[in-house]
Amino acid sequence: MRPNSYFIHMFLAALIFATAINAGEDKPEVPTVPFKKDDGMMRHTGKYEPLRLHWTPSDQVRDIEKVFPHPMIPACAYATARDGLYRTDDFGEHWTKLGGIDVGKTGSIAYVAFHPGNANQLYLAMQRSGIWSSSDGGKTAKQIASKASGLPSDECVQVEVYPGDPGYNTLLVAHGDSALGISRSGDDGATWSTITPDYYIHRLVCGRPESRDLFLVAAPKDEPFMQGVYHLVTLGQYLRRLASDVLVTDCSLSLNGHSFYVTTSDSGIFRMYNRGEEVADLGFKQVEWQSVEHAWSATADSEMMFLYEPRQYGMIGTTDRLATQIPMGDGLYTGNFVREGASIRANATGNRFYAAINGILYVGRDTAPYRVDYAVTNPPLLSVASSIFSDDRWASFKGDLEDFHRDSHSSQYVRRLLVQMDSFETAIPDSDIRISSKVVVPDGRKLESVTVDLTRLGGSERTQLFDDGKHGDEKEGDGIYATNFRVDRNGMKKRKDWRPYWPGSMGLTVSAIDSNGSLAGRVAPLSIFVRAQSFVFWNERQGRNPEGADGAASIEIIRDDKSQIPFDGRYCLKVEGGPDSWSIPFGRGWNSENITGYYAVSFMLKPVGELKGNISFGLKDAPTYTYPVTTDPVPIITKEHLVDGPLRADTWQRVVIPLDNMLKDADGFLPDLCGYVVFSGDGRGHQSFLVDEIRFYLNKKELESDIKVLNR
Repeated sequence: MRPNSYFIHMFLAALIFATAINAGEDKPEVPTVPFKKDDGMMRHTGKYEPLRLHWTPSDQVRDIEKVFPHPMIPACAYATARDGLYRTDDFGEHWTKLGGIDVGKTGSIAYVAFHPGNANQLYLAMQRSGIWSSSDGGKTAKQIASKASGLPSDECVQVEVYPGDPGYNTLLVAHGDSALGISRSGDDGATWSTITPDYYIHRLVCGRPESRDLFLVAAPKDEPFMQGVYHLVTLGQYLRRLASDVLVTDCSLSLNGHSFYVTTSDSGIFRMYNRGEEVADLGFKQVEWQSVEHAWSATADSEMMFLYEPRQYGMIGTTDRLATQIPMGDGLYTGNFVREGASIRANATGNRFYAAINGILYVGRDTAPYRVDYAVTNPPLLSVASSIFSDDRWASFKGDLEDFHRDSHSSQYVRRLLVQMDSFETAIPDSDIRISSKVVVPDGRKLESVTVDLTRLGGSERTQLFDDGKHGDEKEGDGIYATNFRVDRNGMKKRKDWRPYWPGSMGLTVSAIDSNGSLAGRVAPLSIFVRAQSFVFWNERQGRNPEGADGAASIEIIRDDKSQIPFDGRYCLKVEGGPDSWSIPFGRGWNSENITGYYAVSFMLKPVGELKGNISFGLKDAPTYTYPVTTDPVPIITKEHLVDGPLRADTWQRVVIPLDNMLKDADGFLPDLCGYVVFSGDGRGHQSFLVDEIRFYLNKKELESDIKVLNR
């Protein structure tokens, strides 16, 4: 069969899409600067200028309580005060009161959380009115949860968007002493349940995006005054105690997500690492540490930890876990009286610090005479689809292209390729990314070059930035340097090193070198948000093998030459069972899938001859620290699950099973650790059927789109 013009058009579009590469607007010659290869990466030689922090109080926000710097936008931060919510968009120089919350009616704002995939989406934990949401950066807000809608208490101390949910629809709420457990919603606040009901939760610290780790400051319900630090491997599993009988004042996760630090009022400083398996006591006993925070150092290769203790140490910074301490408290309050909750926070690029101490807002600025004042990306958030980075998806697409002209079922391949092309179309955004930076140089010095390291995105470690008014850098000679670049899909593949990788905030090092050979650096954050997508659990190109069986049952991969499967016409699964009751799981638990928030599971089914009795479908999780749980079996052969009408022997038909009802009553099942699909029979006779294309759909729209394409 010869390819038709539509397929040729699609093929060319795929080639154009697949070959999109990193490119700047211009490629001028970059001045020679001292570089060397270290641990497989090129770096500037020499020493970067140190951070010289100076603090000044601000009179624009009175009776401040806490500051929440925006994790994606360095210039933006929010401050909660006794009279409401404030925002800055110029690194703390000016603050504007927002009108979305009337604290006289709602009570004070206890916490501000940010959505990982939407820079304007905020969630607010209120001290006496539940959870509020804002989709416009705090200008307006609405209540989305209260005791009346399912929370155990209207008193909330914290809200977080759980990074282990690929759709970011799971919210977690801590209630402090007012209620036991963590309130959990898997549908963005519409409905709520309670997990860890035996503990009072005072603080939640989530891992990086896609991480299921959760660190907690909590107290057992039988000993409410006995605070400790706990680790939760994934939601629904038991808490592991890491430290007990400590009065925690603050805690912070390192930027790479590998270490968790805790400060206490009298027990010193602790570091938890290796997913909480190891705990190190860093000392400093009998010191009332008030705050701990992490921020980028001069480059993305390292980070600095900042601690505040007002009586003996003031504020100190360290890059070596307190082996050495750098004074950072110039202009910051020191003294014997500090209200509970004093804290210091850093912005996303590490050039501004904010302190809330005794109701006063302090702003910390780098005052080094030679410095990269800031480094930012625009847009600050890159949204990509997970499928585009899957080697399996690209291998499958390439294989189908190669097989198209060889197979007798060419029309089936066209439909299959269309489905894949639809998923690839919006995987990579079509806009360029601009990186800009302001460099401050003392009189008498001249800049030799300003570069950015784009190796994490498939580019050069010395990509040039310009101050010529032609690269988005505003005016020529104004000290603002910029360039534009486009992401290389292949270059963005995860690399396992100590630097934070996507999804999450990725650091891009901007380096300036002057005529004296001195280096100044700043890290530009680029947040990469991976959109959840429908995914194939099994087809002939996915490497899952049958694993285990109960009763008289078997499952194997066979060739079905006479098949008319819309997706594929060669291999499928053959399941046989009976005459006794039987069940058989299929999958691999060590490579579990996160189906939190997914809409339905679908697969193609063809009975071999007449089916005697009913067959059912279920899911089985694969936890690491407890026994697996299997959902109750759902009958497959029902009119609501068969898309193409009544079941017919020796005919392929689509089965669609919504997940809401299946998971709602599945007590103990962990949807973020789904390892197996389970087929079972009632034992009313021999049963034999074929299965192919087991696919989980994120939403109804994607399911209907696939059905529409396949029915062309």
